[in-house]
Amino acid sequence: MKNTKRAALAALLICLLLCACGAEPIPEQDGELKLEKTFSDKGVEYFEARVVLPRFKEQGDRSAAINTVLNRELERLTSYVGDELAPFALESYQNAREFGYDFPGAYYTMDAAIDRCDAKCVSLTGVSSAYLGGTHPDNWLESWSFDEKGRQLTLDDLFSVPEDEYLGRIRDLVLKQIDERKLIPELYPDYAETLTETAYDTSDFIPREECLTVYWQDYAIGPHSTGMLLFDLPWSDLGDILAEGWK
Repeated sequence: MKNTKRAALAALLICLLLCACGAEPIPEQDGELKLEKTFSDKGVEYFEARVVLPRFKEQGDRSAAINTVLNRELERLTSYVGDELAPFALESYQNAREFGYDFPGAYYTMDAAIDRCDAKCVSLTGVSSAYLGGTHPDNWLESWSFDEKGRQLTLDDLFSVPEDEYLGRIRDLVLKQIDERKLIPELYPDYAETLTETAYDTSDFIPREECLTVYWQDYAIGPHSTGMLLFDLPWSDLGDILAEGWK
């Protein structure tokens, strides 16, 4: 009993110190934001969708700001399911019935989890998979990162130099890792040109504690069999071009 009281008192003191310093408390997960929906045609289920995002305890402006973004993401994904994926799945199902081939059922899932949660940054990574007919599912990653005030981060926020300069450094480090990991035989022959000349989606990053992770989706620089490619770039390899708060 005494230990429980001491722990509660310690937590209260930490919270008071944070408030006194003007710092927001570190967000804590408090449940999930969910979409679970099944679509049917004449009593036959042809498409199932499931989306899960973390929800944070409302304990300050930072948590509230993050929850606002995540609620907006749930609304976006709900529209995506209803307006784009479900009609496509219905068409695939109806074609299968008309031409007499098997339709195993279509689905879409997106499960997001907390990747990092500390005083400096909150990062979430979502793994999506969709099967709407064809030979295999499509898989992709999404990520969301927030600063100490709950403002959504862009890759530009992490660097003190222009975009072309930091993207050049990222590409050089990625090309080096591709060689070190002996990935070249698995990639498209023109993967290096793609990395150099094709615009990188600057939302595809995760600022982890030990490194900056950048990633390329299925088919971007290699076939489906290669999968999504993630590259962990140590902060020390980027230190001279990082913004002040990220050094």
